Amino acid sequence: MRLTAHPAIQSQSGRRALLAAFLSFLFPGLGQAYNRQPGLAWVLAAPVLLLVATILLVLAVGTSQLFARLFDIRFLIGLIVLDAVMLAWRLVAIVQAHLHRAGRGWRGAASWATAVLVVLTLAMHALPAYYAAKGIDTINTVAWGGTRGAHQQNPFPNFSRSPIHPPSPTFRAESASTSCSSAWIPCPAGRRS
Repeated sequence: MRLTAHPAIQSQSGRRALLAAFLSFLFPGLGQAYNRQPGLAWVLAAPVLLLVATILLVLAVGTSQLFARLFDIRFLIGLIVLDAVMLAWRLVAIVQAHLHRAGRGWRGAASWATAVLVVLTLAMHALPAYYAAKGIDTINTVAWGGTRGAHQQNPFPNFSRSPIHPPSPTFRAESASTSCSSAWIPCPAGRRS
């Protein structure tokens, strides 16, 4: 026989689980603070607070040279990686806050609302990652000197496939005395091999 809580208690528990998930959606650690888990709240909030402080510091003391680095491909790739890490961090905070209040079950309106928060969080992080990837593509296009498609080849020569380079002048002098059959070495007048 399975014991279930009264529907009014389940509803109140579901609302609290949704509120905790929503607070963690707003800022990782707030839902854990609402759930009276201060240690976990600090663990989840500290990296985000450090990131926000770093961004504010960079904006306060940033120079034009520093801001020009924002368009560096390595920086944009780093932003995509940071975005993925922050996405995972936020998802852990949202789901943990919900599960702490709701228990193991994902039934009910509060669980569906938390699932909507998870999907919204995914979308919020996918959009900046998409634009960062488009920025990388644009920078590559500008660097290559025009639009690039699947049918267009690299406009720069590939030296690994080029014909043998002409020999050095020293080689020419040495081989001129022995043979002049090479296309790179002109035969002296009257001499044919």
